[in-house]
Amino acid sequence: MRRQQIRVLLAGSILILMPFIGVDASASHGSLFLVEPRLMYDVCNYTLQVGDRIDYSYSATDIVDFEISWLPKLARNPLPAPGIAKVSREGTASHGTLTADADGIYTFWFHNPHNTSMSPVVVSYNVHPHESWLAEWGLALGLISAVAILLLAVGIAVIVKTKKQGH
Repeated sequence: MRRQQIRVLLAGSILILMPFIGVDASASHGSLFLVEPRLMYDVCNYTLQVGDRIDYSYSATDIVDFEISWLPKLARNPLPAPGIAKVSREGTASHGTLTADADGIYTFWFHNPHNTSMSPVVVSYNVHPHESWLAEWGLALGLISAVAILLLAVGIAVIVKTKKQGH
């Protein structure tokens, strides 16, 4: 009977931890050539929830427009409109952190506004998302919950065993 109780507790602990396992937000980085002045170049998209943060940086060989735009999660991007601008920069370099103020899809864009010679502007970028506090600490909270349930179950088992021996 004791092995069966341990198996049940172990299975329950695993079920509690499952939602917290594998929380990973992958970074995006690379370089691109902005050749056509009329086009906006979409480099990456992230589905974020309120409170999620993204660190971003870029450097370019000439002035570029950089934008992070937002669309509701269920919307379809009606090109060429990129969505509602949340961050808008112009220059050869920038960096910062965006904190999502609404759930939805955040898209990172570059545009070559001034180059009319058709020689490419080279842009190097890095985007690193950080999930909200709950997602970042979710595994720890899951482990604490599993340990608490395990200790509670062991305590109940000890009490039941003590009562059986006393009678």
